Amino acid sequence: MIRAVGSTARRIGSAGAARGSWVAVRGMATSGDLPPPAHEHSARIRPAEVGLGETAQHMFDIGGVFTNKPITMGPDATVYEALQLFVANNTDAVMIVNENQEVLGILSQRDYVRKVALLGKSSKATPTKDIMTTRANLLAAKQGDSLQKCMRLMLARDVRHLPVIADDEKLTGLLSIKDLIKCSMEQKDSMIKGLSKKALGSLNPE
Repeated sequence: MIRAVGSTARRIGSAGAARGSWVAVRGMATSGDLPPPAHEHSARIRPAEVGLGETAQHMFDIGGVFTNKPITMGPDATVYEALQLFVANNTDAVMIVNENQEVLGILSQRDYVRKVALLGKSSKATPTKDIMTTRANLLAAKQGDSLQKCMRLMLARDVRHLPVIADDEKLTGLLSIKDLIKCSMEQKDSMIKGLSKKALGSLNPE
């Protein structure tokens, strides 16, 4: 769905989420029912083996986690228009793209506070291109990147959003730290259930 602010902004957005994660499960058993030592299984467990199916196949990459239709604006839109999008869409970052949907930069609430509000500038008179983080300085991910890699990068560089950009520089999506935290929690719960079911099955063979 296209959403316009003036002639420069559009919404191309909804979010997805992935499930599943690796955790250790310990159980007690009688001497005759003890399963093989943990090291014999720890490197070989597959998602299908713990009953997670297709959901867990993407547990280590960001493919099903990031917002695949983020909010976008043109470089000549004003910061005031960006603020309107922040409020209307309950977000704190918009991607700045050209007419071909190639990434030019990102504009966040932090940019507004530091480069407009604290300097006493007018948001209505300031174009997004003047205060955005430009593509040359923009941290970005690719769709096949792992959740762990993205989380480490975001924490190390103290950023809350990571654009997902294709090889042709087209915007694929936007990953937020909130997305990663939510996914991590859901993955842990899902994997605990799967591994617990497998462990109980090995202790109580039919």
